[in-house]
Amino acid sequence: MLLSYHYLSLWPSLKIKGMGGRAKGHPHITHYWLEIDDIVIDITGDQYNLMENHELNRKIIKCRPFPPVHVEYKSSSYLYKLFDLDYEEEFIKGYPSIWDDFVEKMKRAHDKLMSLESCT
Repeated sequence: MLLSYHYLSLWPSLKIKGMGGRAKGHPHITHYWLEIDDIVIDITGDQYNLMENHELNRKIIKCRPFPPVHVEYKSSSYLYKLFDLDYEEEFIKGYPSIWDDFVEKMKRAHDKLMSLESCT
């Protein structure tokens, strides 16, 4: 969600989708990523590199290692091969479908991250 907030702060006219999926045949394994038009953006897929084999299904294990950031055309992404879409939500500037207090927390976190000085 915070990444969607960042994108919308840079490009307010974007329409971003948050996609929630469940591993094919293993509904207890879930995942979430963003989509902008026909591009998928996944910044949390590498969590599956750290999980024990017994917590995952064969398809996910076979695809390891996952990169820290996955940006790909939707048609080429492995996400839809590994996960069945469970739900999607649309994000637009102002987040009208999200509670105001959560949006305020994202704003504070985003402001804090953007104010950090670089190490160079």
